[in-house]
Amino acid sequence: MIPDITYFILDYNPRCQDQATAYLDACMESLHANRNDSITSEVYVIDQGNWYSDYKNRLANLSMGYGFNFISLDHNQGIAGGINLAARLNRSPYLCMVTSDTTFTPELDTVLLGELEAHPDIHQITPAVDKGDVPYQVQGYTDDTDPIRCIAQELTIQCWKRQVFQLIGYWDERWIACYESLDYPLRMFLSGWCSAAITHKISCHHEHNTTYHNGSLADAYGGKFDHGPLRQMWDAKWPGLDWSMMYDLGRCTEETRTSLIEQYVNNIELRY
Repeated sequence: MIPDITYFILDYNPRCQDQATAYLDACMESLHANRNDSITSEVYVIDQGNWYSDYKNRLANLSMGYGFNFISLDHNQGIAGGINLAARLNRSPYLCMVTSDTTFTPELDTVLLGELEAHPDIHQITPAVDKGDVPYQVQGYTDDTDPIRCIAQELTIQCWKRQVFQLIGYWDERWIACYESLDYPLRMFLSGWCSAAITHKISCHHEHNTTYHNGSLADAYGGKFDHGPLRQMWDAKWPGLDWSMMYDLGRCTEETRTSLIEQYVNNIELRY
């Protein structure tokens, strides 16, 4: 039987850093405890490139205890690669990423699925967070009950309709980190039939910048994290893009989309 929703937790802790391990433990326990029992679901825990057998065995046993599926990869293929893998593992109508430094709160799945069902134009929904770099995603930014249509978001707990992968394809794996979460919602926005959004009806706790502080970003790029080449790849794919428009809610409009679509139409679809 195909479940209503597939959850997946992406773990990035190649150095077995204690604080990151504690965040993951809290994340897994919160997902186990707070899923809505009336929504059929399955969970995958995807360990990205940890070579320490004791750590992997511990995580495998913890997953088994919760009834989660455990997958251990021999390298860190990045957030985009992890999302693409999870999307190919199942055929659930909804897919939900739970990053390892977030806490899954009660009613979160009920609210996120409710928002997606209520709004045909939204195909990616994210809850508000208690801290982050995107002001309009921080809890308390607005009391408006309608989801905020946007492009730029924090990667925390993200829920998608399956259709988005069928219609515009997959995440761009050239960015192991940092730009993939801007590229995908921008492609959705330009496609014209779907959008990303943030709901303030529910929030989650986010231990911001964990993957930076625990060394996983540096390890993913051969031991040194250099922002420059990533930005160069972005500028090559999106030449001349007005960067600020992705953070300007007032410009997330059909008029903006129409003005950009001819220039970037070839960037929308990306098959795996």
